[in-house]
Amino acid sequence: MKTLNQFLEAKGISLEDFNKKDAEEKAGIFNELNADNSAAFKSLEESVENNGKEVTEALKELGKIRDNQIKELTDAYKAQGIEIKKLKEGEVSNIASKSIKESLNENIELLNQMAKGKSGSFSIKAPADMTLAGNVTGQVPQAERIVGLNTVASRQVRLLDIVRNGSISSNLIEWVYQANKDGSAGVTGEGLVKNQIDFDMVVGSQKVEKVTAYVKVTTEMLSDITWIETEIRNELTREVMKAVEAQIYSGTGVSPQLNGYRTVSTAFTGGSAAGTVDSANEVDVLSAAALQIEEANQPMPNYHLVHPSTLYAIKSLKVSTSDRRYVEYNNRISIDNDGTVRLDGIVILSSTLVTAGDYMTGHFEYANLLNKEGLNIQIGLDSDDFTKNFRTILAEWRGVSFIKNNDRPAFVSGDFTTDKAVLETP
Repeated sequence: MKTLNQFLEAKGISLEDFNKKDAEEKAGIFNELNADNSAAFKSLEESVENNGKEVTEALKELGKIRDNQIKELTDAYKAQGIEIKKLKEGEVSNIASKSIKESLNENIELLNQMAKGKSGSFSIKAPADMTLAGNVTGQVPQAERIVGLNTVASRQVRLLDIVRNGSISSNLIEWVYQANKDGSAGVTGEGLVKNQIDFDMVVGSQKVEKVTAYVKVTTEMLSDITWIETEIRNELTREVMKAVEAQIYSGTGVSPQLNGYRTVSTAFTGGSAAGTVDSANEVDVLSAAALQIEEANQPMPNYHLVHPSTLYAIKSLKVSTSDRRYVEYNNRISIDNDGTVRLDGIVILSSTLVTAGDYMTGHFEYANLLNKEGLNIQIGLDSDDFTKNFRTILAEWRGVSFIKNNDRPAFVSGDFTTDKAVLETP
């Protein structure tokens, strides 16, 4: 261990020059001396395994050196007019407020053991300002976690709410429809042949299909995350019913796909409105689609299905590129208190189910959806789940969608760009 005089001599500083330095400069030299002695003590401690007395004596010597430092600095600060109270409160940042004596007192039991010849060690740490960045390992305080899972935004299922729902016990649905009508009723003169009519009866059918999805999850995850099973079930429910909705809207009808309503709907012709509209817009197309349905002797439609961007375009349509006033529809467009938008009383239902620029208009009481097996969620073992500690959570729906043949003219679909051109005057 080096005393102050030995340390100064090694650095080439005379005691006279040292005494001329202010308290801050002296504190800096003492810090260097302490670092040098700490390194020497550590080396001694590592080299002495069974002689605890040598370690104890070295600690006592360090204590004397440190006490002399504190006395020296106290006198220096008093000489500079600084109250000793500040020193004790630790306001001088480069003076260790924790003395060797305090370290000895805190580790007295260990020192007693070392004095008896047993090996041991402890560190003397100069205190410093405490900060989260400098003194904390890990997350302290404990983070507050919101319960549950913030799910990815998903399309709201809306089409299933406006169609005719029912159930089916078989795996095939059939209906009989009238086709190939010939002749017509009319007046008949006396003695003349009466008017004859006839028609065919045809059986239409549609097969029950299945929509499924599953998730594999470890038993550890099911056990450790209390809410994960609920979230998986919710996710499967959303995704399966979205798939069902997509199928009943645009499925091809070729097994295993459902028969989509848009697939069997009637193409837009504009009816008697074709070629009669100047500067046709989206409202004109939807109105002409409703007219086409009415002219086909079908009930008036109750819904227009459009993409959200179309509904926005309808609400924000201006008079012209130079006249920026909104188009007035003479009260044809209304908005209910719940935000439902209507065109001539027909609800405009927006959904990303519909491709941007497309639409479908129809009397959706003629759209049928029959459930063979409603949404069913099961959990079980699949393949090597047992040996790998997995569980399979499976969601399944079975059913059939259809529009009877003679009801299909009650549905008209198309795209706005093409159909506005159909309506435009030559």
